[in-house]
Amino acid sequence: MGLAKFQINDEILKLLYQEERMFIQVIDKAFFNNKKIDIYRLTDNWSDGFFCKIESSIYLSSTLLNADLTEIAKWINNLSYLHSIYGLTAILVRLNLLLQKRVKSRYDYYVMELTTKDFQCPPAERLIGCRFCNERDFSLLRDLQKQYHLEEVYTSASSYPYTYEMAAFRHTLQNRKNAALFVNGIAVSKVYITAQTSDRYQLGGIFTRKQYRGQGCGWRVLGFFIDSIWKEQRRKKIFQLFVKKNNKAACALYKKIGFAAKDETSYFYY
Repeated sequence: MGLAKFQINDEILKLLYQEERMFIQVIDKAFFNNKKIDIYRLTDNWSDGFFCKIESSIYLSSTLLNADLTEIAKWINNLSYLHSIYGLTAILVRLNLLLQKRVKSRYDYYVMELTTKDFQCPPAERLIGCRFCNERDFSLLRDLQKQYHLEEVYTSASSYPYTYEMAAFRHTLQNRKNAALFVNGIAVSKVYITAQTSDRYQLGGIFTRKQYRGQGCGWRVLGFFIDSIWKEQRRKKIFQLFVKKNNKAACALYKKIGFAAKDETSYFYY
């Protein structure tokens, strides 16, 4: 039996919300960015496993944890182009063994989650210098964004698509909540929303200039950002974020705020 293909409907949306932490990016792209999403089911039962495809990226459901991945691998091997696959690390490792495509880069993460009852906000006096940002702050923030990309996202400065990424960052400043910590007029630490659903936000772009690390800058801007958003919009009950598993300093920072690790996931890029 081949894979069955579906478009998002109310039934599938409920399934995505059951794995909201895993599929927040899919939900966001479908309902906030109007992206076309294809959903593929392994058998007649959704509980036997499914995955989503958006453009050239694939997002795996955790229902595939104990599934036979052979049919999915055959389908992926027939794709003319594949950008990335995201899912639980345990699933991705098994699936990749069946793929003919070569992994160019791999990133392993903890998905961490914060609820209002666990939030530890820094003292008010430590939030001085933090503020929300918008498109008018682009010139103040673009260098910090580039540094973030070169350290956290891209493996080579020579391959960095500056024009594309700066246009995307302008769009983020225009359409997502952003905040930064400024010291003597210089943006030294930042954070923004990368995805959202009806009751949670995903944080991203979290970065502090090297010369300001170890001084609590990330703690301050994260605390300001989360506290300010919850004060104005309590219906969003949860924040989540990715952190590379080998980034011990970042893991400690997020735990200090109140985040707890929930899943081990990976991005494989092809």
